[in-house]
Amino acid sequence: MTPKIETQIAQLRTIFHQFKAIIEQERKTVEQLNFQLDDAKKEVERLTLTHQSFQKEITRLTALAEANNEQQSIDPNLFSGHSRNEAEIDALVKEIDFCIAQLKNNNG
Repeated sequence: MTPKIETQIAQLRTIFHQFKAIIEQERKTVEQLNFQLDDAKKEVERLTLTHQSFQKEITRLTALAEANNEQQSIDPNLFSGHSRNEAEIDALVKEIDFCIAQLKNNNG
């Protein structure tokens, strides 16, 4: 072979080895990206399950809040006949004050 052909073959080998090294590096990059993709898919799945759990809890709490609102609108009317008027309350307060004063005088 002529020296010119040998030089061109050597240059081609050098280029080939450079391409081979680049391809190997790219394969490693692809492998790393695939691992990251798998991790991301697992995280998405975990977050989806968490989201579903939160949605169920929101539904449960909304139903509970609605039930409480309905109960609050019913409860005031249930006991309206049992409330005491202000005069009865004032009399009870005075009686309690009198009892406290008696206790203080007896103990003091």
